[in-house]
Amino acid sequence: MGEREEEIMAVLEDLRRAGCSYLSIGQYLAPSKAHFPVMEYVPPEIFDQYREYALSLGFLMWKAAPT
Repeated sequence: MGEREEEIMAVLEDLRRAGCSYLSIGQYLAPSKAHFPVMEYVPPEIFDQYREYALSLGFLMWKAAPT
């Protein structure tokens, strides 16, 4: 919904501190023109970077993809 990379990394850190071990994130896709617009398409390579960071924080299970 327009989050910056720093915000996503901070949320991942907060989730680990709170004891979260399993996480799934994806790309928001507006179901119609009447819904909140897509701010940017995040390419798969960026999701791969988030995955690597999440694993480095200690997440046990991680699913991240743009779709």
